This record gives sequence, C-alpha cells and structure tokens, in this order.
Amino acid sequence: MPRPIFPFLVLTSSLLSGWAAAQSATNIQLILDASGSMSGKLPDGQTRIASAQSTLTQFLSGLNADSGLNVGMRIYGAGLKAGQQCEDSVLVTPMKGFDKTALQAQVNAAKPKGATPIVYSLMQAAADFPKDNSQKVIVLVTDGEESCGGKLNDAVALFKKLGIDVDVRIIGIDLNEKARKSFECVGTFENARSGRELGEALNRATASAQTGKYAVSGPKTAGAGSNIAIKWTGPNNEGDYVTIVPKGAPIGQYKDYFYTKNGNPGSLTVPLVAGEYELRYSSEKA
Repeated sequence: MPRPIFPFLVLTSSLLSGWAAAQSATNIQLILDASGSMSGKLPDGQTRIASAQSTLTQFLSGLNADSGLNVGMRIYGAGLKAGQQCEDSVLVTPMKGFDKTALQAQVNAAKPKGATPIVYSLMQAAADFPKDNSQKVIVLVTDGEESCGGKLNDAVALFKKLGIDVDVRIIGIDLNEKARKSFECVGTFENARSGRELGEALNRATASAQTGKYAVSGPKTAGAGSNIAIKWTGPNNEGDYVTIVPKGAPIGQYKDYFYTKNGNPGSLTVPLVAGEYELRYSSEKA
C-alpha cells in the first residue's frame, strides 16, 4: 500500500460532503499568528515565524486561482493595531479576488511582537465574510493557545448565530499537549513540527477550494459496520485511493479503502467503533 502524499481531508461532524460544486465562489481567510512566541525555534532549527513565512509564501505561489476564488489575510500579534494587545488583529488583505503578491508581502512583513488573541480574531473574521452561500474557509496558523482569556466556543457560537457556515482549520506549529487540547472544540486541527509538515497541512486545509481538484462525499452519519457509497473527484492516477480514518489520524494511516480506478462511487465499510471519522482522497502524484 503506498504512503499517501496528498490526502484530501474533510469532516465537520461524522461523515460529510467535502466539496459543493454548486457554490459559485470560495472565500478563504488565512489568519497568521505573529505573537512574540513565534520567534521561538522549531526542532529543525528554523524560527516559527520564518518557517510560517517561507511555507505560506510557497503555498500562495502554488495555489490554483480562478475567477471564483477570494483569498484574504488577517494577522494578529504583530503590533499593527494601536491599543490593547488583545485587540491587535488586523485584516491586512480583504477577501476580494486573489492578490498573490499583496498576500505574500504581508506575510513576509509580519514581525512577532504581542499576544495571542485567537478568539478575538475569529470573531472579527465573522464580519469579514460575505453573507451569502459561498464556500467559506478559515485557516488559522498558530504556535500557541489563546492568551487573552477568550473562549473558542464563543467564536463558534457567533458564527452559528450569524448563520455563517465556515470550515475552520487550525494548524498548530509545534504545540504542546495543553495547547493542542485547547482546540478540540473547534474545526479540524493538525499539529506541524517543521516547514514541510506545515506545507502539507496547508494543502489539506484548502484542498476543496483549489478548483475542486480533490473531493469526496458520503453520508453525514452511518451505522457502525455498514457499507457506504462514496463519490469522489480527483485525477484518478494509478494507485489513488479513498479511505476512512479516525478524525485527526496521522498521514499514512488507513482502514478500509478502495482504489479510484475501480469506479465512482466506491464503497467503504464504516468502522465498528463509534466516533467521528474522516474521508480522505490520497494520491502519490498530487
């Protein structure tokens, strides 16, 4: 069985549709942590901010753009907003089109300085998105947990109150166990310990937004041990497969799977242990 290099990851509750082709636009907001702790070093010797800047710059260079893609950026902790550190969160590039050069310039200009107002930033982000049925994605890159007393559940509640259906992806940079656990209640979380892992996580977080190249869909819930039909969108390269794994499983882990060459839709058997699971499209040649 080949080790997957580019798994497509989707989940909000149990099993769900990964990409809605009927949505005419996709709005992605990248939220970058520029708090003081980002000056610390990763196990590979690179500072957290340098790793994030390099990886985000490369990621933006490779992001597939089309007329319906809008990418914006919010930065917190960089001292860009006068006043209280816990309100230092600024939308530096709005979600209007995809200005790659402007986004990369903002990324590389960020200087780690202040606090980590994650909840405040997420609640501000709620006002950044258009009030329509477009696909909405937040990708938060951070090296720490909330430091301003905010409650992540409050941010989630605000999105629900406003009727905003947003896919929140949290990418931690070498987080400790306490910080990792703090994100269990919101979105999908991954922890990266190097620039390479950060890049892979960014690709997974935005895969469904990249012109629908990779997508999987299945029922939102299913009985333990039952067989479910899974539709997929992808290049169908030799060795490509779709699998079902526990939420947050490491790259390379798989349970039941089917090769895409065997047809669309394919069939998977739901694990016997109750819980939350993810569908992943994996390709060696992505």
